[in-house]
Amino acid sequence: MKSISRRAFLESSLGSTFVLCPTAQMSVYGELQQDKKESAWECADLRLVWDRAVDNEFTDLVRFRGRFFCVFREGLHHTSPAGKARILSSEDGKKWRDEALLTMQGRDLRDPKLSITPDGRLMLCTASVVPKPYNLQSYVCYSEDGHTWGDLLRVNLPEGEWLWRVTWHNGKAYTVTRNLNPKTMREKTYRTRLYTSEDGLRWDVLVPMLYDVSGPNESTLRFAPDGTCYCLSRRHPPELVAVLGTSKPPYRRWSWKPLNYFIGGPNFLRIPSGEWLVSGRVRFVKPDANRGKTQTAVCRLDPCRGELTSVVRLPGNGGYCGMVWHDEKLWVTTYSNHEGGKNRIYLTELRKRSS
Repeated sequence: MKSISRRAFLESSLGSTFVLCPTAQMSVYGELQQDKKESAWECADLRLVWDRAVDNEFTDLVRFRGRFFCVFREGLHHTSPAGKARILSSEDGKKWRDEALLTMQGRDLRDPKLSITPDGRLMLCTASVVPKPYNLQSYVCYSEDGHTWGDLLRVNLPEGEWLWRVTWHNGKAYTVTRNLNPKTMREKTYRTRLYTSEDGLRWDVLVPMLYDVSGPNESTLRFAPDGTCYCLSRRHPPELVAVLGTSKPPYRRWSWKPLNYFIGGPNFLRIPSGEWLVSGRVRFVKPDANRGKTQTAVCRLDPCRGELTSVVRLPGNGGYCGMVWHDEKLWVTTYSNHEGGKNRIYLTELRKRSS
C-alpha cells in the first residue's frame, strides 16, 4: 500500500500544538501553524492502507504471530445491507496482504473486532444485521493463522444483544453488550450488560444491568496489572460525555464517573510506561477552540480523575480505531474521508519524542 505524498499537520497536545507528519495528507483543518510548545508525542508516519471498496470503515488492529492484522467493514455506504469483513495483514505496517473476506448472505456484518484467544487463535466478533425489519445477531469466527477462517458461529446471546468487543483476561473472555432493537433505537433507552465466557462462543451473564444512564452503548474493557477492570462507554444525548467504570475482581460491583469528552467507538490500552491512551471519535464539549467539533483523536486518560487530555488529533472524524503498542510506538488504524469522495483505511504511527 502507498504512503500519501502530500504533507500534513496533525493537531496534538492541548488543542493548539501541531505535529508535522511529512508523508501524510493535508488535515481537514487545512494550513495549520506549529506552536512553540511541543507535544510529548510525534507522528512517525501516516499512510493509506486500503481504499478498494466503495466504503471502508470501522477498523480494529491486533499484533499476532509477528504480523499486524487489521479488520474493517466494506460496503456500499455506512448502512448498506451487505457489509463484509475484510482482513489484512502486514509485518511492518507498510506492505499489506489481503488475508480474507467474510460475508453472510443477505446480512450486514458490522463493526468487526479482533482478539487473541488463550490457546493462540485469532477470534473475530461482529454483529450480523438485517436493516428492515431490524434484526441483529452476534457472531464469532476463529482462525489458526489469520488466513484460513472457520464458519461464522452465532453466539448464545439474545437477539439484539451486540457483542461489540471481546477482551481476554486470565484465560476468560469478557464483553460489554449493548441492546439494539427497534424499541431501544426509537426511544434511545440503551443499557449495557457484562458477560463472561470460557471460549468466546458460550456466554454467561456476570452483571445483568451494568449501566443504564443516558444511553450507554459501545464499550471497551481493559485490565490493569493489579486486576482492576476499566470500562470505557460511549453515551447518547442528553449526556454527551463518555463514562468510565471501575471494578475489582470478581467484577460484580462497579463505580462510574463521567469523563470530560464524548467518545464514539471508544478504544483504549495501557502502555509500558503506565499511561492509558484512548482513541475514538471525540467531541470537545468543554470550552476550547474546537467546542462542538467531532474529530478522530488519541487522548491520555487519567482514570483516577476521570479526565482526557488530547495527545494527537488525526485527519477526519471517522474514529473507530484499532490500537497496538509495538516497537516503542503506538499504531492506530482508523477510517476517514478527508481526501474526499469516500471513506478509506489509514494507519498512523505515534511515538514519544526523545527527552
